[in-house]
Amino acid sequence: MTGHCHLYVMASIVIQMGHVPRTSGATGTYREQELNRAIADRLAPRLETLGHTVYVMGADDPMPITDGDVFIALHGDSPSTPGACVGYPDDPIDADDKALATAWKAAHTARGYPGPYRADNYTPALSNYYMWEPETSSFYWRFLAEHGSMHSSDEVWLFAHLDDVAEAHVDAIGQVVGHPAGDDDLPFTEIQLRGMIRSEVEKLLNDISRHISGIAAPEWENVIRMTYEGARDATASKVDLAAIKAVVDALALVIGVDPEGLAKAVVDELSKRTEPQP
Repeated sequence: MTGHCHLYVMASIVIQMGHVPRTSGATGTYREQELNRAIADRLAPRLETLGHTVYVMGADDPMPITDGDVFIALHGDSPSTPGACVGYPDDPIDADDKALATAWKAAHTARGYPGPYRADNYTPALSNYYMWEPETSSFYWRFLAEHGSMHSSDEVWLFAHLDDVAEAHVDAIGQVVGHPAGDDDLPFTEIQLRGMIRSEVEKLLNDISRHISGIAAPEWENVIRMTYEGARDATASKVDLAAIKAVVDALALVIGVDPEGLAKAVVDELSKRTEPQP
């Protein structure tokens, strides 16, 4: 399901710089800490500019928040042949984690990474990453990005395209989670809405209210009904029917009810919140 409405999703995002700043033990592979710092230095301010709350942490720092939305671990891989990959918990696999990881791979390629990609979770260290449980178990989206192999031609490409590497994460988060300070007419997707916190329901109700504020109360139910029947009449000039249908569908998805049965509930809720204009 896709639609368009004014959707504002401010996410709490934790960026972990893999292995930083360790000087002994698991310090990472060649130039890996340097890479992870450089990506985080570019990525965090970009996401903040887009309206998100961003926390940057090192490998052994305490979690800055316990109930966030997005967790991304930045890494560079060690094989001698080129290749990027992703890791996420797989017992069981969470569709939201995999969706963000998959979106990142597509964005990394679109930003110029030449590939190839190794299989997701190609080593147990990825699926069993120490930050999955319990530290990030309450996050909606979480994955580990191995941006490429630091012992191959990947290393040269990554350091020559650090802005693109960071922007690939921005692109993926925008696609799956959404950016609150982006375009006014943001598309939202089912995967995005499934991960929404329940407070977003309130924002979506307010969005419906804004679209319907110029319609008298007795017409509200008919307007919502028309969105499902595809009807167009004089009322269509007063309200964006497609936007209302999209928002009602979104509400139904978040609340977990049948959208057809939600129409009356939406009308009742709006009647409490807005002053109808005759």
